[in-house]
Amino acid sequence: NKRTALSYAINTNSQENVKTLFKVTKKEVSMSLQLLAESDLVIDQDLWESIIEKIREERISYKPLIQAASTFGKDDFIKLLLKNF
Repeated sequence: NKRTALSYAINTNSQENVKTLFKVTKKEVSMSLQLLAESDLVIDQDLWESIIEKIREERISYKPLIQAASTFGKDDFIKLLLKNF
């Protein structure tokens, strides 16, 4: 099972928990970003900045995230990724 505390927090739509865990999570970051792209979680500016920073730090491909976000109608997520990459 590759689930992390972050992935569970994303599933609960707890923005504060996601923000806290996102900054310290080192494993399965790509999977967590994919879940975030598919979630109903409202993402504030603080979390957006952490997402962009994590993608750059971990050198994560953003293309699968765009695909997941488009499947789930997350236009704001797509715009953020396209604007920054």
